[in-house]
Amino acid sequence: MTASNRCGFALTLALVGMLILAACVPSRPHPTATSTVPGKLTPYSSPTPSQTPRASPQPSGSPPPLPTATSTITPTPFLHVLAKDDTLLGLALKYGVSLETIKTANPELQPNFLIVGTSVIIPIQATSAPTSVPTPTPVPVRMAAPRCYPTADGGLWCFVLAANDQLFGLENLSAWITLGDPRGQILAGQEAIAPLNRLPPGATLPLMAFFPPPVSTDAVPDARLTNSLVIPAQDTRYLTATVQVESVEILTGGLQATVQGNVLLPAGTRPASVVWVAAVAYDAAGQVVGVRKWEAAESLQPAGRLPFAFTVYSLGPAIARVEAVVEARP
Repeated sequence: MTASNRCGFALTLALVGMLILAACVPSRPHPTATSTVPGKLTPYSSPTPSQTPRASPQPSGSPPPLPTATSTITPTPFLHVLAKDDTLLGLALKYGVSLETIKTANPELQPNFLIVGTSVIIPIQATSAPTSVPTPTPVPVRMAAPRCYPTADGGLWCFVLAANDQLFGLENLSAWITLGDPRGQILAGQEAIAPLNRLPPGATLPLMAFFPPPVSTDAVPDARLTNSLVIPAQDTRYLTATVQVESVEILTGGLQATVQGNVLLPAGTRPASVVWVAAVAYDAAGQVVGVRKWEAAESLQPAGRLPFAFTVYSLGPAIARVEAVVEARP
């Protein structure tokens, strides 16, 4: 084979190989145009970082605003464990709070049936009466104008004589005594309470309050009844005891008087475990000048008698007479 023939044969073989390779490669389909359905874009809210709002600048020298809040002033409670002969009146006078304040702080407490060892809440720093507790309308009671007497330390004792003109007994009597200046401005106010829980029909008892010093010498007192409750006829908390005054000896120019007598309990009733006698001293004008309370140290049996003897002192004028009122409970 000549050289030219060999070149032609090689070229032919190359072309045949290229055709074979081309036949082995798969053909790519051409894309065909398709109709598109118009879609509906639904907006989607995605959380995006945002800057923390800055507080608006305050004027120079002014404090930042404080959050609004309501606060209630509450008294500091103190627990008093009842001992023998303790009374709510005595606790009120001892701790300088009102009788109603102690009753409100101890709603489950029975004032006339105190049990030794019971803890009583004394709200020592109470500054105002609670507004959420309803106050019953007091039964009308005839009251005299308040009479006040200064003490050596600059305080003031005030008495309001209350008379029970009803045919039924009353209990838990109290009045609010205010001191005003000559122009009518209120200077101070205190709750006045009776020495006994019960005021029998036809009886009189003073309601008393002490104003701690200093008290203005030209203060004008005024009083209004705040509480008096009817004792139901079927009530069994009180016993029908009577007091018999045998003698009243006025001493020291009328500044003190010793009272002696007996408490009588009729037959057919229950024994009295609590017996109180309140001696009220009056001057010649019929004004209350002193009060003293006596508590029996022993029980009184039915058809029995319990002797008493104690001294009442005058805070002002001379004592002209003394009256006694008794309270007895089972």
